[in-house]
Amino acid sequence: PLYAPVHFNGVSLNSGELEDYATSIKGMLPFLHGVRDNNNDISFRLTGIYIKYDVLFFSYTIHNTSSIPFDVASLRFFIRDKKKAKRTAEQDNETEPLFSKTWGKPEDDLGQTVVVAFPKFTIADSKNFVTELMEKSGDRNVSLKLSQRKLLKAKPIIH
Repeated sequence: PLYAPVHFNGVSLNSGELEDYATSIKGMLPFLHGVRDNNNDISFRLTGIYIKYDVLFFSYTIHNTSSIPFDVASLRFFIRDKKKAKRTAEQDNETEPLFSKTWGKPEDDLGQTVVVAFPKFTIADSKNFVTELMEKSGDRNVSLKLSQRKLLKAKPIIH
């Protein structure tokens, strides 16, 4: 059955357009380097940041080279202070994505690709955009820290 596209507050793209752009991003070559984390044969990389109108798209790959399958429990996003002052609570602002789509499995040759969309945002120099990937009933958790400098390298989606 065909569904009417869902419109989001404050964002010019609807759910159908978000899905179309996410699919086109999946086929693009990675251009971001250095934003990755490896832990217990799990490799988690941010491969690209793209922007269309007022929506930011993040493209991630998850690779599992161990013989134990990796089941994703959750993918969470935070804006977190870079430096933590002594005896103060860490300020974590969890950010909810507009849209998320996944292709493949971490054990596949090309790994698992995840494209996540957010309303456009920027972060202060003193903060990081943190992505945490948690394993279901396991401890192979990985996280990525993205600075404002890397965030500003977002490429426009043209088409």
